[in-house]
Amino acid sequence: MSRTIYEVAKKANVSISTVSRVLNNSGYASEATRAKVIVATEELGYRQNRIAKSLRNQQSNFIGLLVPDIANEFFASLASSIELTLRHYGYNLFLCNTRESQEIENHYIESLLDNQVQGIIIVSAGRKPKPSLFKCTTPIVLVDRLGPELNKLNSIFIESENEKGGVLAAKAFLKRGAKRFVFLGDQRNMRAMSHRKKGFSETLFSHGVSETDYCEMMIPVSAVIARHEVKDFYEAFPFDAIFCGTDNIALGAMRGLYDIGLEIPTDVQLIGFDGIQLGEFTVPGISTIRQDTHLMGKVSSESIVKMIRGDESRGTILLPVEFIARGTTK
Repeated sequence: MSRTIYEVAKKANVSISTVSRVLNNSGYASEATRAKVIVATEELGYRQNRIAKSLRNQQSNFIGLLVPDIANEFFASLASSIELTLRHYGYNLFLCNTRESQEIENHYIESLLDNQVQGIIIVSAGRKPKPSLFKCTTPIVLVDRLGPELNKLNSIFIESENEKGGVLAAKAFLKRGAKRFVFLGDQRNMRAMSHRKKGFSETLFSHGVSETDYCEMMIPVSAVIARHEVKDFYEAFPFDAIFCGTDNIALGAMRGLYDIGLEIPTDVQLIGFDGIQLGEFTVPGISTIRQDTHLMGKVSSESIVKMIRGDESRGTILLPVEFIARGTTK
């Protein structure tokens, strides 16, 4: 049973206003009185409702974070970095898992705005957001994903050099003698994914690869779906190099290729994108285009704090990527 400030005042034999002054350190109280109040709160197990207090004061130290899938290692790592940085600046985090659903994302956005959070960091589900998002004055930082509507927001957008990542993947395959190529990506084809695909395909074509030796397949971001789809796709279009738009997709594709008796990297070379830690521990380890999730989280957090504190700078911040060669490439 939660205790009230009235019970604390009664137990300490002081007024409610005195309890409030002590707990909020907002006025004079003798050391003896302070000691009595602290002892009473500890014995009763009383805790202040800081959310209710912040709403009464029309301000809070809470920042909302929306991620598409907290079970995905990339987003979990990103959320951890954001939480660590925000805590350093004295802010608390509301973490919302949208499950790749725009409906759930919109629900959380409304809830966060209703609870008057100081700012919102969004890794979007990538479809059309709720119109109220475009009218709000709450600082917003968009991270990693940008849908067709979100670029209209008065916000800061933080992304990795996705097109460069596609270029690096293409050059890595070409250097290792690959001849027939597949891009396996997210069917929503959001900004990040389309840039990865663009960098990959254009680099291949500029190096003499014919269109008949290149193909694309777009699927939901799911290792299970990738595992099954890649098997049928290989039968229709035998390839020796596959660039997966995320490491999660790469995990499923690798298993699917093994299911039909192919050896990696002898028969098919594979590169993912993200650089999740799990990719180091598969056999073979997954070659990947690594995003720096710690840096992305740090920059995202610092950007939202600057906006909250009055910085009016807006625009896009690009973060570097790098190719990590492991066992799925020759």
